[in-house]
Amino acid sequence: MRFAVAHKVASYLMVGCAYVALIAGGGVQPLIALGGLVALIASWWWEPPLVKLEKWSLLWTIGSIVALVYTGMTAVLSADFLGVGAQFLVWLIVAKAFNRRAARDWQQMYLLAFLMLVAGSVLNPDVTYGLCFLGFVITSTWALTLFHLRREMEDNLLVKHAADRASERVEVRRILDSRRIVNTRFFVGTGALSFGVFLGAALVFLALPRVGIGFFLKGRGGLTLTGFSDGVKLGGHGLIKNDATVVMRVEIGSRWGGRDAPDIHWRGVAFDRYEHGQWSRLSTAPHTRQTLEESAARDRRFLLWDGPAVPSAAIDELQTQLVRQNIWLDPLDSDVLFGASTPRIVEYAHTVRPRKSLVERNDEIRLDHGNTVHYAVWSQLTPPTPEAMRASAGPLPAGYSVYLQLPPEITPRTRELARTITAGMTTHFEKAEAIKSWLINNLSYTLVLEDPRNQEPVDFFLFDRKKGHCEYFASAFAVLARAVGVPTRQVNGFLGGEWNEYQGYVAVRAGDAHSWDEVYFPRVGWVTFDPTPSASIDVLGRGSDGLRARIGRMLDTLR
Repeated sequence: MRFAVAHKVASYLMVGCAYVALIAGGGVQPLIALGGLVALIASWWWEPPLVKLEKWSLLWTIGSIVALVYTGMTAVLSADFLGVGAQFLVWLIVAKAFNRRAARDWQQMYLLAFLMLVAGSVLNPDVTYGLCFLGFVITSTWALTLFHLRREMEDNLLVKHAADRASERVEVRRILDSRRIVNTRFFVGTGALSFGVFLGAALVFLALPRVGIGFFLKGRGGLTLTGFSDGVKLGGHGLIKNDATVVMRVEIGSRWGGRDAPDIHWRGVAFDRYEHGQWSRLSTAPHTRQTLEESAARDRRFLLWDGPAVPSAAIDELQTQLVRQNIWLDPLDSDVLFGASTPRIVEYAHTVRPRKSLVERNDEIRLDHGNTVHYAVWSQLTPPTPEAMRASAGPLPAGYSVYLQLPPEITPRTRELARTITAGMTTHFEKAEAIKSWLINNLSYTLVLEDPRNQEPVDFFLFDRKKGHCEYFASAFAVLARAVGVPTRQVNGFLGGEWNEYQGYVAVRAGDAHSWDEVYFPRVGWVTFDPTPSASIDVLGRGSDGLRARIGRMLDTLR
């Protein structure tokens, strides 16, 4: 291969690896990504003597100024500095590829390629980035080595021997066209050396913790999941999709880990008000957080649930009896944090602090974060005994009347059904168990939605449709329980997950999203009740032994 062609090929491969690393993360709009790729390929032939670059310089300069102004305005308005900046990098690399005149132009292309690689490390957390990084390491070694040789030849012949420059230009062209300078051994040898460098870098990458760049991710929405915002609306039509995207990874004790471990409810948001087929959160719901520590090292919270503030010594003693989880939560379009039900203590590093105005109600854990966040939760996973729940009695704590609220549109036949199911029962536990059993045994589960139109959604589910997804089961349970005086709230989170045997964690997927209920028992507290038929819930499964599933778990470990 001629020296000039070898240098050009290596340079374009280097830029190509960085470009794919950037666009594969989805941070660049598809049309811009595709247009940039086509333009880069076309720029291969855009050079003298086929094109006089000077004729187009003014046009490219004007285009770059317009792109800069547009980028600045868009970044300020959207606050998506990284995404908009990545698209500007696409323009810059294309503009520079179409204006390759001298050594400094190649240098600037290399710098832009490196910046794209850096931006891709944030925008593209997938395994494709690792492959692109490997390609970049190898091709950049080729490109920079050949660039250095080319610049040395041009400097020695054109600068140091300027008196006879005309003849020296001929000599430079002869050298650039030579096939004897670069051969296969050069590419194999430098490629092997670069691969060794990559392996060393990979070990450092896996050994050292990775820190999120929250500022650059400001304004970039995370994965959108319904049910974790300020409200949940029943109704609609269509088909709920099972999304296997991993949103949370949890390290937990061996008793609760493994493929045969019991499914865990990963608690997120809780709603107390139901009206017009929609669950929402009242501002009068109890404030349920006790601050234990706010220091330079960490923030630590205790969830009060139904009790008053607790002395630190008692909390430390309680913590020894709880189950700890180390959780890595990917960005979502919500500030909620999740923990195994029932979470009691949460702790996170000082690098992520909640907003000062943040108020946590209904025993939720909330943290304003824009990047993957790592935190620890201690939970009470063993529920109270049936005997304790049957024996519970006493008045509701102040503010707990919100958990008995029912709107006037709840139909008489719905209220009558609740009384019929619980006839002759006196305790809240018996009533809750009876309602749960009736829903499981008399209604069926489906992911196909049907619009109730103008009918009250719970009434439509109970008497006409008689099948629905978990939000319908949870809503029906809460309405029926409240109709007979049992304090209840609806909870949204995740159920189960896939056990990853390679690194010992539970991978919770978007498709594991689930709704259930919590019932309040005086002197016992809130207890999880899940009225959805268990045989229908775990659609994605806990993970199979198949080769494809194993490879998927290995790749998730690398992520």
